[in-house]
Amino acid sequence: MILLAVWGYPFTAGGDAYQRSDGPDVTVFSPPALAVSADEILRMVPRLKQDLVDRFNRPFPGHVTIWLLNDARLFAQMIGRPYFSAFVRPEAGAMVIDNTKMHHAPLTLETTLKHELCHLMLHRWIPASQLHRWLDEGVAQWYSDGFSELLAAGGGEALRRAVLSNNIPSFEDVNGYFSQDRPSVILAYEASRSIVDHMVRQYGVEGLLAFLGALGDGASPDAALYAAAGVSLGEFEAGWRKALAKTDAWWVIGSIHFYEILFFTAAVITCIAFLRLMAKKKRYADDEDPDQLEETAGEEEDPGGG
Repeated sequence: MILLAVWGYPFTAGGDAYQRSDGPDVTVFSPPALAVSADEILRMVPRLKQDLVDRFNRPFPGHVTIWLLNDARLFAQMIGRPYFSAFVRPEAGAMVIDNTKMHHAPLTLETTLKHELCHLMLHRWIPASQLHRWLDEGVAQWYSDGFSELLAAGGGEALRRAVLSNNIPSFEDVNGYFSQDRPSVILAYEASRSIVDHMVRQYGVEGLLAFLGALGDGASPDAALYAAAGVSLGEFEAGWRKALAKTDAWWVIGSIHFYEILFFTAAVITCIAFLRLMAKKKRYADDEDPDQLEETAGEEEDPGGG
């Protein structure tokens, strides 16, 4: 029954019959309680597809089927892991979204749709054998401004820890991490985003699009990158690893000399506080009235007033 959902057949779950809503090149299946969200999806998808066309300069062909679930347990059964909010089945042109997770900031229906539609477009553009997992996920995150379907907070900490421990994964390692345990998946997502960001910094958006275009034409990843940027995939990987280590070098220095830096900072703060106190006392002394001081001194010398 779960597989029937992915392939586009209506089904019931938890006693709720899933209703069908249709729009231009998009169909949404959802329980009655999510009818408003389904209508919102129908309005958003044409705009988001056009944004993809504009960003990647290529058409978004074909129909999209979206299953909007309101049952976290059913979703976890379908994907096998509970720490995701959505997934796609490219061969079926289908997307499945767990609506119960759409309230976990910063996730929204729009950011989720944007990310998953990018996955569908990449798979319709590039043969699966040429679309490495790090590229697929990295481009989708880059396009959706860093959002992904993975429910994890960390802001790059997993990748930073890998750098600090001198365990930066290879591209091949990253591909394998996607199917391992949660910490490995988190590292795979962070590394994928970092790799694509590095490509854009080095060769521009035009270089990234040329790379994707060459892959879409059937070139191998190595040949495609050489055609787009004049470097082999191995050279690009070495450059990414070097740039990553250099960027986080200050974290290494900080971790080695943490206590020295801490005590030095405390000493500087103490010195600054002392100097400010001395300056304040001097200011008070300078502000005293000299005539008043003389008068007070005179009164002390002649208490009888003359």
